[in-house]
Amino acid sequence: MSTTNNTENEIKSWLEVILKNENVEDLSVSLEGNTDLGSGFNGDIYFVEVKGTTKEKVTRKYNLAVKCAKRSKAYRSKFPVNSVFLNEIYFYETIYPYFLQFQKEKGVSNPFDKLAKCYGTYISDDLEVIVFDNLKAKGYAMWHKKKPLTRQRVEMIIKEYGKFHAISIAIKDQQPEKFQQLTEKCDDTLGKIFESTDLITSQEELVDEIYELLQGELDEALLLKWKTLKPEIRPFLKQFIEGLEGMNVVIHGDCWNNNFMHYHVDNQPPTFAILDWQMAKLCSPVTDLSYFLFGCLSEEDINDVDTILELYYTTLRDHLRKLGSSVDQLYPYSQFLEEWKKYMKFGIIMTPVIHKFSLTDEEEVPDFVQAVEEGFDFAKSLAVKIKDADAFKRRMRYLIKYYVEHDFA
Repeated sequence: MSTTNNTENEIKSWLEVILKNENVEDLSVSLEGNTDLGSGFNGDIYFVEVKGTTKEKVTRKYNLAVKCAKRSKAYRSKFPVNSVFLNEIYFYETIYPYFLQFQKEKGVSNPFDKLAKCYGTYISDDLEVIVFDNLKAKGYAMWHKKKPLTRQRVEMIIKEYGKFHAISIAIKDQQPEKFQQLTEKCDDTLGKIFESTDLITSQEELVDEIYELLQGELDEALLLKWKTLKPEIRPFLKQFIEGLEGMNVVIHGDCWNNNFMHYHVDNQPPTFAILDWQMAKLCSPVTDLSYFLFGCLSEEDINDVDTILELYYTTLRDHLRKLGSSVDQLYPYSQFLEEWKKYMKFGIIMTPVIHKFSLTDEEEVPDFVQAVEEGFDFAKSLAVKIKDADAFKRRMRYLIKYYVEHDFA
Protein backbone atom coordinates (compact mmCIF):
# COMPACT_ATOMS: atom_id res chain seq x y z
CA MET A 1 0.00 0.00 0.00
CA SER A 2 1.35 3.46 -0.89
CA THR A 3 2.38 6.06 1.68
CA THR A 4 -0.50 8.28 0.52
CA ASN A 5 -3.02 5.48 1.13
CA ASN A 6 -1.56 4.82 4.58
CA THR A 7 -1.80 8.51 5.45
CA GLU A 8 -5.37 8.76 4.15
CA ASN A 9 -6.42 5.70 6.14
CA GLU A 10 -4.87 7.05 9.32
CA ILE A 11 -6.47 10.46 8.86
CA LYS A 12 -9.80 8.74 8.20
CA SER A 13 -9.52 6.91 11.55
CA TRP A 14 -9.07 10.24 13.34
CA LEU A 15 -11.89 11.94 11.43
CA GLU A 16 -14.34 9.14 12.22
CA VAL A 17 -13.94 10.20 15.85
CA ILE A 18 -13.70 13.96 15.31
CA LEU A 19 -16.65 14.31 12.90
CA LYS A 20 -19.15 12.32 14.98
CA ASN A 21 -21.05 15.51 15.77
CA GLU A 22 -21.48 16.12 12.04
CA ASN A 23 -23.61 12.94 11.88
CA VAL A 24 -21.94 11.62 8.74
CA GLU A 25 -20.77 8.09 8.03
CA ASP A 26 -19.04 6.14 5.25
CA LEU A 27 -16.26 8.70 5.13
CA SER A 28 -13.90 8.87 2.17
CA VAL A 29 -10.68 10.86 2.51
CA SER A 30 -8.55 12.26 -0.31
CA LEU A 31 -5.19 13.80 0.55
CA GLU A 32 -4.85 17.07 -1.40
CA GLY A 33 -1.50 18.28 -0.05
CA ASN A 34 0.51 19.15 3.04
CA THR A 35 2.62 21.97 4.45
CA ASP A 36 6.25 22.49 3.52
CA LEU A 37 9.14 21.27 5.63
CA GLY A 38 9.90 23.73 8.41
CA SER A 39 6.55 25.52 8.36
CA GLY A 40 5.84 24.18 11.84
CA PHE A 41 8.17 23.30 14.70
CA ASN A 42 5.58 21.18 16.47
CA GLY A 43 3.53 19.52 13.77
CA ASP A 44 2.52 19.05 10.16
CA ILE A 45 -0.69 19.98 8.37
CA TYR A 46 -2.47 17.78 5.85
CA PHE A 47 -5.11 19.21 3.53
CA VAL A 48 -7.87 16.71 2.81
CA GLU A 49 -11.17 16.53 1.00
CA VAL A 50 -13.67 14.46 2.95
CA LYS A 51 -17.02 13.10 1.82
CA GLY A 52 -19.61 11.52 4.05
CA THR A 53 -23.26 10.53 3.99
CA THR A 54 -25.97 11.56 6.43
CA LYS A 55 -28.70 9.21 7.65
CA GLU A 56 -30.95 10.90 5.10
CA LYS A 57 -28.49 9.75 2.39
CA VAL A 58 -27.34 13.32 1.71
CA THR A 59 -23.69 13.60 0.68
CA ARG A 60 -21.65 16.21 2.50
CA LYS A 61 -18.23 17.45 1.47
CA TYR A 62 -15.61 19.02 3.74
CA ASN A 63 -12.30 20.68 2.94
CA LEU A 64 -10.24 20.27 6.09
CA ALA A 65 -6.82 21.12 7.45
CA VAL A 66 -5.60 18.33 9.74
CA LYS A 67 -2.92 19.55 12.14
CA CYS A 68 -0.93 16.58 13.42
CA ALA A 69 1.77 16.70 16.12
CA LYS A 70 5.32 15.55 15.45
CA ARG A 71 5.59 11.93 16.58
CA SER A 72 9.33 11.35 16.78
CA LYS A 73 10.05 10.09 20.32
CA ALA A 74 13.44 11.78 20.32
CA TYR A 75 11.91 15.10 19.28
CA ARG A 76 9.05 14.86 21.77
CA SER A 77 11.53 14.12 24.56
CA LYS A 78 13.48 17.30 23.78
CA PHE A 79 10.67 19.63 22.70
CA PRO A 80 7.34 20.11 24.57
CA VAL A 81 5.17 19.01 21.62
CA ASN A 82 2.51 17.45 23.85
CA SER A 83 2.16 20.56 26.05
CA VAL A 84 2.05 22.85 23.04
CA PHE A 85 -0.75 20.88 21.33
CA LEU A 86 -2.77 20.39 24.51
CA ASN A 87 -2.58 24.13 25.13
CA GLU A 88 -3.95 24.91 21.68
CA ILE A 89 -6.67 22.29 22.12
CA TYR A 90 -7.63 23.92 25.44
CA PHE A 91 -7.81 27.33 23.76
CA TYR A 92 -10.08 26.09 20.95
CA GLU A 93 -12.30 23.87 23.11
CA THR A 94 -12.66 26.09 26.19
CA ILE A 95 -11.35 29.66 26.02
CA TYR A 96 -12.39 30.72 22.52
CA PRO A 97 -15.96 29.32 22.75
CA TYR A 98 -16.48 31.19 26.02
CA PHE A 99 -15.08 34.41 24.51
CA LEU A 100 -17.59 34.07 21.65
CA GLN A 101 -20.43 33.32 24.07
CA PHE A 102 -19.55 36.30 26.28
CA GLN A 103 -19.58 38.68 23.30
CA LYS A 104 -22.89 37.24 22.10
CA GLU A 105 -24.49 37.70 25.52
CA LYS A 106 -23.40 41.35 25.43
CA GLY A 107 -24.99 41.84 22.01
CA VAL A 108 -21.73 42.75 20.29
CA SER A 109 -22.42 43.08 16.57
CA ASN A 110 -18.80 43.03 15.37
CA PRO A 111 -17.14 40.46 17.64
CA PHE A 112 -13.62 39.10 17.77
CA ASP A 113 -14.02 35.97 15.65
CA LYS A 114 -11.16 35.87 13.14
CA LEU A 115 -10.31 32.19 13.61
CA ALA A 116 -10.80 29.15 11.41
CA LYS A 117 -13.62 26.85 12.48
CA CYS A 118 -12.31 24.00 14.64
CA TYR A 119 -14.16 20.72 14.00
CA GLY A 120 -12.60 18.87 16.90
CA THR A 121 -9.56 17.09 18.25
CA TYR A 122 -8.07 13.64 18.67
CA ILE A 123 -5.61 12.66 21.41
CA SER A 124 -3.78 9.38 22.00
CA ASP A 125 -0.66 8.44 23.97
CA ASP A 126 1.80 9.74 21.39
CA LEU A 127 -0.32 11.90 19.11
CA GLU A 128 -2.41 15.06 19.15
CA VAL A 129 -4.58 16.15 16.21
CA ILE A 130 -6.66 19.29 15.63
CA VAL A 131 -8.96 19.60 12.61
CA PHE A 132 -9.86 22.96 11.09
CA ASP A 133 -11.76 24.34 8.15
CA ASN A 134 -9.27 24.55 5.27
CA LEU A 135 -9.17 28.29 4.66
CA LYS A 136 -6.96 27.77 1.62
CA ALA A 137 -9.90 26.10 -0.13
CA LYS A 138 -12.01 29.20 0.63
CA GLY A 139 -9.54 31.53 -1.08
CA TYR A 140 -7.44 32.60 1.91
CA ALA A 141 -3.69 32.81 1.34
CA MET A 142 -0.53 33.24 3.35
CA TRP A 143 1.31 36.53 3.07
CA HIS A 144 4.72 36.18 1.44
CA LYS A 145 6.81 35.42 4.52
CA LYS A 146 9.74 37.52 3.26
CA LYS A 147 7.65 40.69 2.93
CA PRO A 148 6.44 42.97 5.72
CA LEU A 149 2.70 43.50 5.94
CA THR A 150 1.13 46.53 4.30
CA ARG A 151 -0.10 49.29 6.59
CA GLN A 152 -3.71 48.34 5.83
CA ARG A 153 -3.10 44.75 6.97
CA VAL A 154 -1.22 45.88 10.08
CA GLU A 155 -4.11 48.11 11.11
CA MET A 156 -6.70 45.38 10.47
CA ILE A 157 -4.81 42.92 12.67
CA ILE A 158 -3.92 45.39 15.42
CA LYS A 159 -7.61 46.28 15.79
CA GLU A 160 -8.50 42.60 16.10
CA TYR A 161 -5.90 42.20 18.85
CA GLY A 162 -7.54 45.17 20.59
CA LYS A 163 -10.90 43.39 20.56
CA PHE A 164 -9.34 40.09 21.61
CA HIS A 165 -7.53 41.59 24.61
CA ALA A 166 -10.62 43.59 25.62
CA ILE A 167 -12.57 40.36 26.18
CA SER A 168 -10.14 39.20 28.87
CA ILE A 169 -10.29 42.55 30.64
CA ALA A 170 -14.11 42.56 30.60
CA ILE A 171 -14.49 38.98 31.86
CA LYS A 172 -11.89 39.58 34.56
CA ASP A 173 -13.83 42.72 35.61
CA GLN A 174 -17.32 41.21 35.55
CA GLN A 175 -16.68 37.51 36.22
CA PRO A 176 -13.34 37.29 38.07
CA GLU A 177 -13.86 33.71 39.27
CA LYS A 178 -14.79 32.57 35.76
CA PHE A 179 -11.73 34.29 34.32
CA GLN A 180 -9.48 32.57 36.83
CA GLN A 181 -11.10 29.22 36.04
CA LEU A 182 -10.68 29.81 32.28
CA THR A 183 -7.03 30.79 32.47
CA GLU A 184 -5.61 28.59 35.23
CA LYS A 185 -5.15 25.74 32.74
CA CYS A 186 -3.35 27.94 30.19
CA ASP A 187 0.16 26.53 29.93
CA ASP A 188 3.27 28.66 29.48
CA THR A 189 4.37 26.73 26.42
CA LEU A 190 6.90 29.32 25.26
CA GLY A 191 8.43 29.23 28.72
CA LYS A 192 8.68 25.44 28.42
CA ILE A 193 10.41 25.83 25.05
CA PHE A 194 12.91 28.22 26.60
CA GLU A 195 13.56 25.76 29.44
CA SER A 196 13.81 22.61 27.31
CA THR A 197 15.96 24.03 24.49
CA ASP A 198 18.91 26.35 24.10
CA LEU A 199 16.79 29.01 22.40
CA ILE A 200 17.75 31.80 24.81
CA THR A 201 21.45 31.18 24.11
CA SER A 202 20.69 31.33 20.38
CA GLN A 203 18.93 34.66 20.88
CA GLU A 204 21.94 36.00 22.79
CA GLU A 205 24.34 34.80 20.09
CA LEU A 206 22.18 36.42 17.42
CA VAL A 207 22.79 39.84 19.00
CA ASP A 208 26.52 39.36 18.36
CA GLU A 209 25.90 38.00 14.87
CA ILE A 210 23.81 41.04 13.94
CA TYR A 211 26.43 43.36 15.42
CA GLU A 212 29.09 41.79 13.19
CA LEU A 213 26.82 41.80 10.12
CA LEU A 214 26.12 45.52 10.41
CA GLN A 215 29.67 46.67 11.10
CA GLY A 216 30.32 49.64 8.83
CA GLU A 217 26.64 49.88 7.82
CA LEU A 218 25.24 51.40 11.01
CA ASP A 219 26.72 54.02 13.29
CA GLU A 220 28.99 52.34 15.85
CA ALA A 221 27.20 54.09 18.72
CA LEU A 222 23.93 52.47 17.62
CA LEU A 223 25.58 49.06 17.35
CA LEU A 224 27.21 49.34 20.77
CA LYS A 225 23.83 50.21 22.27
CA TRP A 226 22.37 47.19 20.43
CA LYS A 227 24.99 44.96 22.08
CA THR A 228 23.75 46.00 25.52
CA LEU A 229 20.59 43.98 24.77
CA LYS A 230 22.51 40.70 25.07
CA PRO A 231 22.94 40.61 28.89
CA GLU A 232 19.32 41.75 29.31
CA ILE A 233 17.75 38.87 27.36
CA ARG A 234 17.98 36.11 29.97
CA PRO A 235 16.74 38.20 32.94
CA PHE A 236 13.88 39.61 30.86
CA LEU A 237 12.73 36.20 29.65
CA LYS A 238 12.99 34.85 33.21
CA GLN A 239 10.62 37.65 34.18
CA PHE A 240 8.36 36.71 31.23
CA ILE A 241 8.20 33.08 32.42
CA GLU A 242 7.53 34.05 36.05
CA GLY A 243 4.87 36.58 35.04
CA LEU A 244 4.94 40.22 33.97
CA GLU A 245 3.39 42.77 36.31
CA GLY A 246 0.49 44.99 35.32
CA MET A 247 -2.37 44.17 32.99
CA ASN A 248 -2.55 40.50 32.03
CA VAL A 249 -4.85 39.08 29.36
CA VAL A 250 -5.02 35.90 27.30
CA ILE A 251 -2.48 36.52 24.55
CA HIS A 252 -2.05 34.94 21.12
CA GLY A 253 1.66 34.54 21.78
CA ASP A 254 2.89 33.67 18.27
CA CYS A 255 2.38 36.76 16.15
CA TRP A 256 4.61 36.36 13.12
CA ASN A 257 3.66 36.71 9.44
CA ASN A 258 2.99 33.02 8.85
CA ASN A 259 0.25 32.92 11.48
CA PHE A 260 -2.18 35.07 9.53
CA MET A 261 -4.12 34.06 6.43
CA HIS A 262 -5.52 36.80 4.24
CA TYR A 263 -8.58 36.98 2.02
CA HIS A 264 -9.37 39.61 -0.56
CA VAL A 265 -11.42 39.53 -3.73
CA ASP A 266 -12.68 42.41 -5.85
CA ASN A 267 -15.59 44.42 -4.46
CA GLN A 268 -15.36 42.74 -1.04
CA PRO A 269 -13.65 44.14 2.06
CA PRO A 270 -10.41 42.30 2.87
CA THR A 271 -10.35 40.05 5.90
CA PHE A 272 -8.01 37.58 7.57
CA ALA A 273 -7.78 34.76 10.10
CA ILE A 274 -5.37 34.34 13.01
CA LEU A 275 -3.74 30.91 13.19
CA ASP A 276 -1.74 28.92 15.70
CA TRP A 277 -2.81 29.44 19.30
CA GLN A 278 -0.29 27.05 20.84
CA MET A 279 1.47 29.82 22.78
CA ALA A 280 -1.71 31.31 24.27
CA LYS A 281 -1.18 32.20 27.93
CA LEU A 282 -1.97 34.85 30.52
CA CYS A 283 0.47 37.72 29.96
CA SER A 284 0.85 41.41 29.15
CA PRO A 285 -0.90 42.47 25.93
CA VAL A 286 2.31 44.31 25.07
CA THR A 287 3.99 40.97 24.32
CA ASP A 288 1.52 40.36 21.48
CA LEU A 289 1.82 43.92 20.20
CA SER A 290 5.61 44.14 20.24
CA TYR A 291 6.04 40.68 18.70
CA PHE A 292 3.54 41.50 15.96
CA LEU A 293 4.74 45.02 15.17
CA PHE A 294 8.47 44.32 15.21
CA GLY A 295 7.90 41.11 13.29
CA CYS A 296 5.61 42.48 10.58
CA LEU A 297 6.11 46.25 10.16
CA SER A 298 7.86 47.70 7.13
CA GLU A 299 10.65 50.27 7.26
CA GLU A 300 8.14 52.88 6.06
CA ASP A 301 5.80 52.21 9.00
CA ILE A 302 8.23 51.61 11.89
CA ASN A 303 8.23 55.30 12.86
CA ASP A 304 4.42 55.25 13.11
CA VAL A 305 4.35 52.78 16.00
CA ASP A 306 2.82 55.40 18.32
CA THR A 307 -0.06 56.00 15.89
CA ILE A 308 -0.64 52.27 15.50
CA LEU A 309 -0.66 51.82 19.29
CA GLU A 310 -3.28 54.58 19.56
CA LEU A 311 -5.43 52.69 17.05
CA TYR A 312 -5.03 49.49 19.11
CA TYR A 313 -5.98 51.25 22.34
CA THR A 314 -8.97 53.02 20.78
CA THR A 315 -10.29 49.68 19.51
CA LEU A 316 -9.69 48.03 22.88
CA ARG A 317 -11.52 50.91 24.64
CA ASP A 318 -14.50 50.77 22.27
CA HIS A 319 -14.83 46.98 22.44
CA LEU A 320 -14.54 47.04 26.23
CA ARG A 321 -17.34 49.61 26.36
CA LYS A 322 -19.55 47.35 24.21
CA LEU A 323 -18.81 44.52 26.65
CA GLY A 324 -19.97 46.64 29.58
CA SER A 325 -16.71 47.73 31.23
CA SER A 326 -14.76 51.00 31.39
CA VAL A 327 -11.20 51.13 30.12
CA ASP A 328 -10.46 54.32 32.07
CA GLN A 329 -10.95 52.46 35.34
CA LEU A 330 -9.39 49.14 34.33
CA TYR A 331 -6.57 49.99 31.93
CA PRO A 332 -5.98 53.74 31.50
CA TYR A 333 -3.95 54.90 28.52
CA SER A 334 -1.13 56.11 30.77
CA GLN A 335 -0.75 52.60 32.23
CA PHE A 336 -0.80 51.06 28.77
CA LEU A 337 1.99 53.37 27.57
CA GLU A 338 4.08 52.68 30.67
CA GLU A 339 3.74 48.94 30.11
CA TRP A 340 4.63 49.38 26.43
CA LYS A 341 7.85 51.09 27.53
CA LYS A 342 8.63 48.31 30.01
CA TYR A 343 7.78 45.27 27.90
CA MET A 344 8.21 46.21 24.22
CA LYS A 345 11.67 44.67 24.57
CA PHE A 346 9.96 41.27 24.27
CA GLY A 347 9.35 41.85 20.56
CA ILE A 348 12.90 43.08 20.03
CA ILE A 349 14.23 39.88 21.64
CA MET A 350 11.93 37.50 19.78
CA THR A 351 11.84 38.87 16.26
CA PRO A 352 15.49 38.60 15.08
CA VAL A 353 15.10 34.79 15.14
CA ILE A 354 11.75 35.15 13.37
CA HIS A 355 13.17 37.46 10.69
CA LYS A 356 16.09 35.14 10.09
CA PHE A 357 13.75 32.18 9.75
CA SER A 358 11.21 33.98 7.56
CA LEU A 359 13.89 35.20 5.15
CA THR A 360 15.25 31.71 4.47
CA ASP A 361 14.41 29.88 1.26
CA GLU A 362 12.67 26.51 1.50
CA GLU A 363 15.87 24.58 0.72
CA GLU A 364 17.64 26.37 3.59
CA VAL A 365 15.05 25.40 6.21
CA PRO A 366 16.41 22.70 8.53
CA ASP A 367 14.57 19.48 9.30
CA PHE A 368 14.13 20.04 13.03
CA VAL A 369 13.12 16.46 13.80
CA GLN A 370 16.11 15.03 11.96
CA ALA A 371 18.45 17.50 13.67
CA VAL A 372 17.22 16.50 17.14
CA GLU A 373 17.31 12.78 16.29
CA GLU A 374 20.95 13.27 15.26
CA GLY A 375 21.75 14.81 18.63
CA PHE A 376 21.60 18.53 17.87
CA ASP A 377 19.75 20.96 20.13
CA PHE A 378 16.59 22.33 18.54
CA ALA A 379 17.83 25.91 18.92
CA LYS A 380 21.13 25.14 17.23
CA SER A 381 19.27 23.96 14.14
CA LEU A 382 17.87 27.50 13.86
CA ALA A 383 21.38 28.87 13.40
CA VAL A 384 21.25 28.71 9.61
CA LYS A 385 23.09 31.10 7.34
CA ILE A 386 20.64 32.71 4.98
CA LYS A 387 21.54 33.39 1.37
CA ASP A 388 19.73 36.73 1.33
CA ALA A 389 21.79 38.36 4.07
CA ASP A 390 21.06 41.81 2.62
CA ALA A 391 17.33 41.45 3.30
CA PHE A 392 18.04 40.40 6.89
CA LYS A 393 20.41 43.34 7.37
CA ARG A 394 17.83 45.77 5.96
CA ARG A 395 15.19 44.48 8.37
CA MET A 396 17.51 44.61 11.37
CA ARG A 397 18.81 48.10 10.57
CA TYR A 398 15.46 49.79 11.05
CA LEU A 399 14.53 47.65 14.06
CA ILE A 400 17.82 48.45 15.79
CA LYS A 401 17.34 52.17 15.12
CA TYR A 402 13.86 52.02 16.64
CA TYR A 403 15.06 50.01 19.64
CA VAL A 404 18.00 52.30 20.41
CA GLU A 405 15.87 55.44 20.10
CA HIS A 406 13.04 54.01 22.24
CA ASP A 407 14.80 51.85 24.83
CA PHE A 408 13.01 53.15 27.90
CA ALA A 409 14.13 50.42 30.30
